Amino acid sequence: MITEVISTLIQPLMIAIIIGGVLIGNLVGCLPGLTATMALAVLLPITYYMPISTALVLMGSIYVGAIRGGGITAILLNVPGTPSDIATTFDGFPLAQKGLARRALMMSIFASIMGGLIGNIFLALLAPPLARVSLRFGPPEFFWLCILGITVMVSISAESLLKGLISGFIGILITTVGVSPLGGETRFTFGLPELAGGVPIIVGLIGLYCIPRVFELPQEKVIEAEKIIIKGSLHNEMAWVIRKWFSGFQGIISSLIGTFIGIIPGAGGNIAGIMAYDQIKRMDKHPEEFGKGRIEGVLAAETANNAEVSGSLIPAFTFGIPGSPPAAIMLGAILVQGLRPGAKLFTENAMDMYTLIGGLFLANIALFLVMYLSPIYSKILRIPSEMLAVFIAVMSVVGTFALRGNFADVMVMCILGVAMYFGRKLGFPTAPAVLGIVLGRLAEEGLTQSMMIAKARGGLLSYFFRRPITVVLIILILFFLAWPFLQAKLQKIRAKK
Repeated sequence: MITEVISTLIQPLMIAIIIGGVLIGNLVGCLPGLTATMALAVLLPITYYMPISTALVLMGSIYVGAIRGGGITAILLNVPGTPSDIATTFDGFPLAQKGLARRALMMSIFASIMGGLIGNIFLALLAPPLARVSLRFGPPEFFWLCILGITVMVSISAESLLKGLISGFIGILITTVGVSPLGGETRFTFGLPELAGGVPIIVGLIGLYCIPRVFELPQEKVIEAEKIIIKGSLHNEMAWVIRKWFSGFQGIISSLIGTFIGIIPGAGGNIAGIMAYDQIKRMDKHPEEFGKGRIEGVLAAETANNAEVSGSLIPAFTFGIPGSPPAAIMLGAILVQGLRPGAKLFTENAMDMYTLIGGLFLANIALFLVMYLSPIYSKILRIPSEMLAVFIAVMSVVGTFALRGNFADVMVMCILGVAMYFGRKLGFPTAPAVLGIVLGRLAEEGLTQSMMIAKARGGLLSYFFRRPITVVLIILILFFLAWPFLQAKLQKIRAKK
């Protein structure tokens, strides 16, 4: 197995795909307004025609590159290129203002590499045994697991619990359009034969993630690139940051925080970066210097948000519950290829999975190439938002139409996109709706099969609610539903103290 994976990864085409994916992701990540999720959604139709291992390696490389790319604008412009780089701005931009932009950029690159490699080790070690645990899951467990995934993402990422839940269940409702997978009846097609096949996952993801950005980008303020002088010897600065990363336990601690935050569905790199930053600040002898240009702040944030990349894929491929929105897109990629998350993914498709893990290792190593390109990105940042919006629109339409050659898919994609644009204006988050589309079919199958089995056994209540794993999942769902209210209570108590 190992020799086959290595021989696949050292093919010139695969190496070119990994390097190209990292560079594309880096470019997307460093452009404010574009995200890793949107890049993966735009390119998802292309992967439909690739072998699954090649498609996953390409998407994984773009994911790694995009999360890393966001640190460039965070340091040079004080604007996080992706949400994962919010914590990088705290000390990255002050360092750049002090004339240490190259040092901050080199630290962000090396910290990203180390965080990504450590996260990959956990992915390789944890994913197969967790996948075997999924063998104990029956239809009711998978139903409640899908509901748990949406609930966790809502409670963590949505400002309004009610609006987040509505968004998530609208995503599930979209998956019910077309012919029922078990009963065979046609639902919610409004008499249109084009909808009989349902809304493909790719169409839903492109519509919900990409089209709203087409409308939003031209409305955003143009950010002028600051005249940050990037000085200092590249090799001397890299040698310094390598010694700094290994001089203490900050890197290891940040990697562990990033990986395990990534495993939590819906948490994402922004929470991983902020939590690691906060923890390293508490441990430091001079916490008052953080926020004023402390290199340890960049180390913590960039290590954690790149470790989160592999961490977010662990629950996605083992239980079908993605740890972040980009991981949800990658889960969608394996679903449209006819694969299912769980134990079979690491037995029947073990070659594809381990090729992805090996590809992620190489993608993180390929980030060394970015150190030579970092000074160039300040010029790329001047691309007008209108041009980006047009490019996204064209890629979205072409990708959607190429999926099945069906113009109705383009119309559905546009309708979903426009609806999501106005929904975002009203405060409805995108991520729960996307997760609903990804998990909706799995949840429906779990619910329907559970009802059929329970009917045959003569007890819906005992089969659906009293199994040990389902009880645990229901308790977790109730906890995460109550979490926003508990958090508000704790904040009030702390404020009084």
